[in-house]
Amino acid sequence: MKSRWGAWGYFVVASCVILVLTSGCGEEKRSDAHDDPRPSDDRPNIVLVLADDFDPTLLRAMPETRREVRDRGVTLENAITTLPMCCPSRSTILTGMYPHNHGVWYTRGIRSGWPAFHVRGLDENTVAAWMHEAGYRTFFAGKYLNGYDDTRYVPPGWDDWNGYLGEYPGETYRLNENGEIHTYDRGEILDTDLIARKAEAFIGDAEDPFFAFVATNAPHSPYYAAKRHADEFSGAALPDDLSRNEGDVSEKPRYVREGPILTEEQLAGEREVYRARLRAAASLDDLVGGVLDALRSAGELKNTYVFFWTDNGYHLAGTHRLPRGKHTPYEEDIDVPMFIRGPGVPGGVVRGDLTSNTDLAPTFAGIAGASVPGTVDGRSLLPLLGRNPPEHWRTALLVESKAGFGEEPPENMPAYAALRTENATYVEYATGETELYDLSRDPNQLENLARTAEKVRISRFHDRLAALRSCAGEACREAED
Repeated sequence: MKSRWGAWGYFVVASCVILVLTSGCGEEKRSDAHDDPRPSDDRPNIVLVLADDFDPTLLRAMPETRREVRDRGVTLENAITTLPMCCPSRSTILTGMYPHNHGVWYTRGIRSGWPAFHVRGLDENTVAAWMHEAGYRTFFAGKYLNGYDDTRYVPPGWDDWNGYLGEYPGETYRLNENGEIHTYDRGEILDTDLIARKAEAFIGDAEDPFFAFVATNAPHSPYYAAKRHADEFSGAALPDDLSRNEGDVSEKPRYVREGPILTEEQLAGEREVYRARLRAAASLDDLVGGVLDALRSAGELKNTYVFFWTDNGYHLAGTHRLPRGKHTPYEEDIDVPMFIRGPGVPGGVVRGDLTSNTDLAPTFAGIAGASVPGTVDGRSLLPLLGRNPPEHWRTALLVESKAGFGEEPPENMPAYAALRTENATYVEYATGETELYDLSRDPNQLENLARTAEKVRISRFHDRLAALRSCAGEACREAED
């Protein structure tokens, strides 16, 4: 499949990760003062930087991330989020489970968000618990799950906890810092900067090995940015997008057909939104640079895996005639490349194998040698990070949604389930409407082939989708193959 991100010039690298894990390759650890010296543990450290509502066009504002993570690491260009909405996606990242198995479908409401995650006991079975049990020092800073608010509760498995409380907008914001609630003035310190400082301090003081989950609100609306970036990108144009103000939508679902063509005035408003998102992304890039500098100063950069990804993609208004947002099964919302750099990784590889947010937790566990529970639906990405990737990888992934909540998609958007293969997307909506796109020749998803495709092809897609919608654990990996 031709990458939609090719214009950004990805240069990426891959390594024989298994060799690193078995040989303890990496630079000598820094010396810390202890009364009783610890046994040597050369397992790699892990840092995940998770953006919020990120889209790859924002990389133009992120030179540090491009140069130090993307260009020095592996790009997984077919990395898919299984439900393009903040809280469900983060629940998947933490547990390795599809939404239909963890049961967190929305961001807010009594049966949604962190309350639903907590009531189901999922706090106790996250990757943090596995890593802690395996002997890793664990750290969290930033956005956990929507609905995590007004609580001193620290989820199990986290040794150093800095959880953002409540919603994003406001002049002040609060963090639960290891059970104590502290309030900050955004005018004095941007939350992105505070999260960066906390991550840097942890890295400077942590015993090896460690797992750091750094989860910013940026570049989520209302697009807060550091004052140092206030005058940047004032002339930035909207990125090219053939689906913006899409002309012929007669074969699209009803919620798309009813969308308007944006006026020039409305498009001007979207330009201002895009510029604000670029400034927020520049602040996120500062965080990435600070984390890398802290790793470098601590002598840990060569022995640390750094992952950069997002909970979901994002589209501006007018894309497929939609209002600004996410939620949809279109590529802008579900397909955001993942960048990974790590110990001993040479350069030069872009991998198109299908990967998803179900894979992050088992990958971290694989690096740590931690036990993975049978509830996990994903698989470790380690085979894709070596010089010789496997000849066979999964051939399909599930994307599912019970439709929008909170930051709304169109009110008439129905629930859906989608089958994403390397070269196609097939969608079934609760209304009975269907979509099929050939991504190899139509990456912008302008031509819905569902009505004209051979019935036997549609039948195969339907059967595979049905198997994935009801799968769990090993059955999911079998259905994906």
